[in-house]
Amino acid sequence: METRSNYIDLPMGRGINAYWHPTDHYKTLRFDLVLRHQLRRLDNTRVALIGRLCERGTSTAPDMRSLNSYIDDLYGAYFSVDVGHIGDQQFIHLCLEVLDERFVEPPLHSEMLRRAVDFLRRVIADPLLEDDGFKKSYLDQEKRALTLQTESLYNDKIAYAQWRCAEEMGRGAAWGLSDMGTPDDLDDIGAGDLWAFHQQLLAKNPIDIFVSGYVERDLVLALCEQVVTGPRDASPLPSAPATPFAGDSCRHLFEFQDIFQGKLVLGYETGIAMRSEGYAAQILFNLMWASDSQSRLFRRLREELALCYYIDSHVDSFAGHVYTAVGIDAEDYANVLDEVEAELEAIRRGGTALSDLENGKKMLKSRLVSMQDDREALMRLHLRGIVAGQRYVPEQLVQMVEGVMPEQVCAVAERMKLRAVYFLHGSRDEERIRA
Repeated sequence: METRSNYIDLPMGRGINAYWHPTDHYKTLRFDLVLRHQLRRLDNTRVALIGRLCERGTSTAPDMRSLNSYIDDLYGAYFSVDVGHIGDQQFIHLCLEVLDERFVEPPLHSEMLRRAVDFLRRVIADPLLEDDGFKKSYLDQEKRALTLQTESLYNDKIAYAQWRCAEEMGRGAAWGLSDMGTPDDLDDIGAGDLWAFHQQLLAKNPIDIFVSGYVERDLVLALCEQVVTGPRDASPLPSAPATPFAGDSCRHLFEFQDIFQGKLVLGYETGIAMRSEGYAAQILFNLMWASDSQSRLFRRLREELALCYYIDSHVDSFAGHVYTAVGIDAEDYANVLDEVEAELEAIRRGGTALSDLENGKKMLKSRLVSMQDDREALMRLHLRGIVAGQRYVPEQLVQMVEGVMPEQVCAVAERMKLRAVYFLHGSRDEERIRA
């Protein structure tokens, strides 16, 4: 079998797309089923609940114990469900791994694959119902669990601060909605209404099925055909590009909590998305800027000036945003802002050392090459490309990064416009912090 480091498209029609990753590097066959929906208020809470209910039971395995027992009977297969979002699209992701046919006797293997595919079909399309709706006791439990999950985000101060800054950057748009849902909407969701909404998702929304392992093309198509069997009238989800910020305004948000270490998050707009010409330069800039222990801000703020406890940065390549997070003492707030702006201005003026650029390229290329041996990362990269309308394979990204010139990194810095400053701190003397 030919081994590839990327997925091969196998369109199936009816809004269902299969993606085949033929490889003999693993001892398992992996299925990833992704059901996508547009992020919007109320629907984001519905999708989050459905994702949780997918793990609660089916018509033939009505509780978690029987679900786990079924999985164990498949030679200890692995199964998981998660809900996330990419850009303005939210998704339910089902993952199932079963043993490769090379390690199971032929009669048992064909039966195992049949049962595995039937399990996926039942989890997504044949859940446990009660009075033409999801089982109410399960729904009530998952509503409480979803509330606790959103509250737990509040307790993770780093994650909470980053989420609050992203929420502010996406205020009034789908980008600002949480894929965990909105607790205030839970009372408006009933068991019957939620089941009707899920049926609509199954009939009208795109479904992507990724199959990775030692398996032939025809078998991939046959298995995928068995996963989604109901009537379908699907169409692509509309793309909602991020709305550029008007003018040069920047919003400053201060939040007080009883914490020792302040969490500062800076939200920048670049307007550079996955489909943009400067995409490779942006991810390289981000690595050199603050997302590694060798990055410019880490060396300046932490090692030289001792102004921060930690520093990190990440790119939202769908909205064209860069988020830089710093753990600081409240009294250092103004100094840190000044130093960050000074470092950014230095890069704009051409202050990108060739040694930093080459080191950044080596590190980024190493990560991209290792992605070829990480099925989860490879699938996520492909999924992001599907949503963005611009797909890349790791080898292609390596070539793009290799070709980035110093002036392109400076151009990214030039496009970094500060739009939101969020500071979570424990000092009540806010006027002193601002000074």
